[in-house]
Amino acid sequence: MSSQEGADYLQSYVDGQEVQSWSGMSVTTWAEYSYTLTPGNHEFNWMYIKDGSDQDGYDAAWMT
Repeated sequence: MSSQEGADYLQSYVDGQEVQSWSGMSVTTWAEYSYTLTPGNHEFNWMYIKDGSDQDGYDAAWMT
């Protein structure tokens, strides 16, 4: 993650509900996140939200 702290966000959603939001600089740090889900089908979405005020870092998020 490399974004303007407190202004640009990577957000993750499960079944339309936001479960996590990240912002700021962590270019060299990888992190692992997990969520407990109920059995059945689920919809996963990720959104990168960029405001128009400024650019900081790469203005990007990486996922593997």
